[in-house]
Amino acid sequence: MAIYTHGFLLLSLCAASVLAQNIGGSIAGQVLDSQGLSIEAAKIEIVNLTTGIKQATSTDRTGRFFAPSLPQSTYQVSAAKEGFTSATANSVRVAIGDTPNLRLVLSPATATQTVNVVAEVSALRTDTPERGSSYNAALMNDLPMLGGGTGRNFRTQAYLTPGVSLSTGAHRPFAVSGARNRNNNYLVDSNDFNEAEGGLLMGRGASEQLISTEAIDGMQVLTHNFKAEHGRQNGSVVSLITKRGGNDFHGLAYDYFRNDKLDARNTFDLVRPPLRANNFGYNFGGPIRRNKTFFFVNNEWNIRRTTSPATIQTLNAAQKAQAAPAIAALAGLYPEPNVPGTNLYRANPSSAVDQNSQVFRVDHELTPSQRLFWRTTRLNAVNKGVSGASFARYDSGVGPTGHSLQHIWTVSPNILNEARLNYTRFNLNDTFIDPVTLGDPTRNGPVGTVTVNGLSSLGHFAFMARRTAQNTFQYADDLSWNKGTHTFKFGANLRRLQLNSGTFAPSFTGALRFNSVTDFLAGRAASYSRNIGNPYVGLRATEINFYAQDDWRIHRRLTLNLGIRYEFNSVPREVNGLIEERYRFSPDYNNFAPRLGLAWQLDKSNRTVLRAGYGIYYNVLELSFVAKSACHCTGRHPHWYR
Repeated sequence: MAIYTHGFLLLSLCAASVLAQNIGGSIAGQVLDSQGLSIEAAKIEIVNLTTGIKQATSTDRTGRFFAPSLPQSTYQVSAAKEGFTSATANSVRVAIGDTPNLRLVLSPATATQTVNVVAEVSALRTDTPERGSSYNAALMNDLPMLGGGTGRNFRTQAYLTPGVSLSTGAHRPFAVSGARNRNNNYLVDSNDFNEAEGGLLMGRGASEQLISTEAIDGMQVLTHNFKAEHGRQNGSVVSLITKRGGNDFHGLAYDYFRNDKLDARNTFDLVRPPLRANNFGYNFGGPIRRNKTFFFVNNEWNIRRTTSPATIQTLNAAQKAQAAPAIAALAGLYPEPNVPGTNLYRANPSSAVDQNSQVFRVDHELTPSQRLFWRTTRLNAVNKGVSGASFARYDSGVGPTGHSLQHIWTVSPNILNEARLNYTRFNLNDTFIDPVTLGDPTRNGPVGTVTVNGLSSLGHFAFMARRTAQNTFQYADDLSWNKGTHTFKFGANLRRLQLNSGTFAPSFTGALRFNSVTDFLAGRAASYSRNIGNPYVGLRATEINFYAQDDWRIHRRLTLNLGIRYEFNSVPREVNGLIEERYRFSPDYNNFAPRLGLAWQLDKSNRTVLRAGYGIYYNVLELSFVAKSACHCTGRHPHWYR
């Protein structure tokens, strides 16, 4: 497993900052008297104006308070203390990862009264070393988000984050700060939503959106100086938060469509290829019981019909007539050239996508100090396409699903605990419509792919014929404790990974390779290979993570973050006997990851913050490194070298 360390200094000018909190955002502030002195033990009431749910806390000896893990919404914050007027700050907006910093002033009073104030809210977060960007629901909906053939996609927003660069790798849309494009940790409602085999997105083709954009309430992309609560990858942390219902019923119906009649012609196309694409669906949410229980549902379809221009290097009739009897049937699979004077065949094969996704969420206030919510996501997509010079047809079906149960408990005004149970499953199944075996097996033997230098390949793509089923079971718990100038946080995260996967064809039906067209027509093969055995591996692995961190406000303008994280990743075990025990490597028990960061407010106007950080980060073992060793066998046991 790779280790990545970094240390750097970052100067932030007039920019919004983010806080890596689970579930949502938070509110911080200080309560002072009219002379600017702090007020200890002032009662703070925070009301969610969308749901009516209330949360209480109190100030410490410095007059400060902190309320973490608040859902993205608009809040009313009130401060009260015996012998003083009450003060209320209205319309305090909290977005994912944001922490508005309030300043509430209470005046001496001889009678009970309430004063509505315009709270001083600092847009610049001055007490965290972490850097990244947050996107609320308005930004997610209003900014252009078309992601090629995948429809509206969260990743197009991530490209706007400093440090994020476009990646051309399949199912790996971006890389961050020089890390590999596989090294991104994806979370939905603070729960694992990662593909365990190769560090890719949990989807293929149009399904790479994970969940519908219309169901996303906000997104946070962390790129630098992660605190100890974040680990598992060294590139970025991408956190998506789903929408929730409120005290009022709200609904939405939408249809984003594309049509070739509205498109410009590509420079190299004589005519515009046909395109019919519709991304449509609906949202609906509201109360089951006002101020108590709420629901939200999203249902979306992505239907796409189009063609893609393809140029095939092929054989003409005269060349086919020269083919040796053993490969005549293979040569006959090549189409006749249709570009005069060349051996090229131009075509526009059709492709189709049929996808449906759902998100269902229920939030419930168990008691004034305990919140519970359940969220289910489901996606099913079928991509229909062709491969090879003979345009062999295939269907590729993917189906990621996720279920999450979360409990948030305000144990005391200064202690909050978050517990999460999560289960995700990822299915991938390829089906060939046209036969995998090419030519005439009685003459050329079993052949699934043909590669000829100077011609386009015949047969299906080598990576097709996948059958994959991944299961991830997760339990996580985070405890936040505010004590004076310290904000402590402790947590544990346990994951159990199950990967059942195999690639059955075309490598198991034989691969022929020829060095030239002449050799091909003469039947002189450079090589022939064919995999045999059982390619379907069953890998099991466990991840255990612990962390502790402290945000220490040394001075009102200087905050130091200290943390330590421990990660244990077990050695994958194969349950079908394909990898002998003696070939398994030894586990690493020394994955300690210290974190150090500071945030220093350089001026009194909250316009300039100096941030610095250092950390050691560990990447998880991608199970494909083990799976490929077991899958691509030739009748003997694979060797997994130490």
